[in-house]
Amino acid sequence: MEVTSVNILFVSLCESAFAFYLVPQLFPQSSLASFIAKSLLLNLSIYGLYHLVVYPFFRSPLRHLPHPKYGGWPIVDHGMVMFERPSGAAHLRFTKEIVNDGLIRWRGFFHIERLLVTTPAAIADVLVHNSYDFEKPTWTRNFLRTFLGDGLLVTEGDEHKHQRKHIMPAFHFRNIKNLYPFFWLKSMELCTCIKMELQGNSDGVIDIGHFSTQVAMDIIGLAGLGRDIGSLRNDDDELIKNYEEILQPTLERFAYFVLHLLLPPRLIRALPWTVTESVERTTSNLKRICAEFVTEKKSRMKFESQESVDILSILLRSNDFSDDTLVDQLLTFLAAG
Repeated sequence: MEVTSVNILFVSLCESAFAFYLVPQLFPQSSLASFIAKSLLLNLSIYGLYHLVVYPFFRSPLRHLPHPKYGGWPIVDHGMVMFERPSGAAHLRFTKEIVNDGLIRWRGFFHIERLLVTTPAAIADVLVHNSYDFEKPTWTRNFLRTFLGDGLLVTEGDEHKHQRKHIMPAFHFRNIKNLYPFFWLKSMELCTCIKMELQGNSDGVIDIGHFSTQVAMDIIGLAGLGRDIGSLRNDDDELIKNYEEILQPTLERFAYFVLHLLLPPRLIRALPWTVTESVERTTSNLKRICAEFVTEKKSRMKFESQESVDILSILLRSNDFSDDTLVDQLLTFLAAG
């Protein structure tokens, strides 16, 4: 039986009732409430000690795998490597410094074990050959579902197999080859924008990250939706504004993400801060915009003299998806951009 907070409370109530009614001489001056409090505190302490010390250090089947020999702190251990910048620097350091055969074990916050996959063969096992044996954590899926719905990136098991089976034809080589002109058009537009930016920059240095995000979104717009978002030419598009707002790297949004690691979503939504309202507003806007894309595309397809080659048109012609499912897929495609 899985040990949960409800199970611990139930066991504590049973222990307290047993001690209070059958062996009251153990604590003759105690009330039933004090029995329950003491039992609950004892059980929680045992549970915490087991998961913090006994299991990760002495019982875990992964404890013999190669692991970092230094740098860990009690409780925190190597958990802070998730926040190091550039992202992945610590994992690269582990891979270079620790002799391994494809797997490295390291412990995060509260000594929770994590595995680092380091070789192409091991990565292929996880992502290709046995991908359905490695599901994303529940909290990760619930967090992503807020922004992406139940798209290909979030679903697991039979639902993921169904979506993948009916989406894959849209990514056949012949269909992707038809999209080459879009890739070339936006690449040339990117070069023009960079050239203009360099002309107005005295030191000849520009931030390529902003341009790469814009061109990726433009390519996804043309190739995925059949719509020229034009973010390289114009930042006023509603879709771009909402994505920039939701991905803005502020301290408050960082705290919002970290709290999803520790607290239930219902409790986070109840907190009195503006980031929750901002996330709910922008995600609602994105879903509405994608729903409008689907409706607009279905209307235009009725009067097309030539079949469109964008991915949304191909998915619509397949008749394998409901409008709501298509909206979730579009959110996934746009997030990829």
